[in-house]
Amino acid sequence: MLNYLKVEQQLVSSGKPRQDYPTLFGKIKNAKTTAGKKLSAEHAEYEAAFFSNLEMYYKADDAQRKEKFNLLISTCVQCHEHECPGPISTINSYRVD
Repeated sequence: MLNYLKVEQQLVSSGKPRQDYPTLFGKIKNAKTTAGKKLSAEHAEYEAAFFSNLEMYYKADDAQRKEKFNLLISTCVQCHEHECPGPISTINSYRVD
């Protein structure tokens, strides 16, 4: 996901077309948790929000693209605040000004 965000950030910033829709992200829905780790009760909500915002990003016109991309980034951060905070600073670095 981080590789996708990094490339997409560069494309958004330079006004170039989006990458193809990341169909591999669908594997998130069936991913197993790390041994000994329990997901929060809200995890399903975070997952649904992520996929909803990903869809909105891919449907956004050029004028909304940066806003929708940053919303997608915020969705990732919100989940990671509760599930696994390690990559938050890296995720936040992909916001587009």
